[in-house]
Amino acid sequence: DQDNNIDLFFGGDMGVQLGARLGYAKGETNTGTAATTKEQSSMSLSLGILMGDLDAYASMKLKDESKGNGTTADAKYEAGGMQVGVGYNLGDLRVFADYSKQDAEYTSAAGAAKNTTDQTAMVFGVSKTHEVSSSSRLWYSASYNNTKGEDKDGTTATNNQERTDTQLALNIGMEAEANSWLTLRGSVSGPFIINERETKTTTTAKNTLADQVKVNAGATLNFGKLKVDGSIGTSQGARNGSVQTSNQGVLTTDNLLTRVAVHYWF
Repeated sequence: DQDNNIDLFFGGDMGVQLGARLGYAKGETNTGTAATTKEQSSMSLSLGILMGDLDAYASMKLKDESKGNGTTADAKYEAGGMQVGVGYNLGDLRVFADYSKQDAEYTSAAGAAKNTTDQTAMVFGVSKTHEVSSSSRLWYSASYNNTKGEDKDGTTATNNQERTDTQLALNIGMEAEANSWLTLRGSVSGPFIINERETKTTTTAKNTLADQVKVNAGATLNFGKLKVDGSIGTSQGARNGSVQTSNQGVLTTDNLLTRVAVHYWF
């Protein structure tokens, strides 16, 4: 896990709006025993541009390394990756596409066989924002998502696996200014019609995935130049790996304002 994360942001408008983020993290768990000591470090860079109806971004993982896994000091993990995306406004419609590639390599001890994983993901979609009134707006989108992953076990080839997930995802959300000091927003999203997985090991299996409905809600408190953003409360429920198994789409107050951002405009 990454500890002591720091993100530095820079933005400007020179006829074209530009933005950049540099991320850095470094941490260590020193137990006093070499075998159980862990350390990690990472660095990432993101760039973005807004130019008329066009927007684009690129995010790169420059470094992601860790040593030790709590039981073996020589265990080592290294990862890399990048993600790029572009969007374009066609009247009141927006079309967008994203592509990402991630890879990682893990060894459980010095001289041990390397286990590797690679993943690529592509998203193509269209969205629209509808102005309900001067103080409220509705947006909805549909996107086709395709994710392919491959795991290779350096010791046991029969553990190798390839997996492809394909989804057609729908999202609908609304934002409304309740009054001068409060803005409320919420959204519901999930797969529609297409929601399947193909897994290849020594055999090939195909199956549909359980629905993964996501509900999000949030609010902004406006106090002049001071703004406070926070999540009202969402419950993701129990999970089995990447699959949600209970409490899907249930809003709760258990996670009230667990993510908060404060803005002050000078």
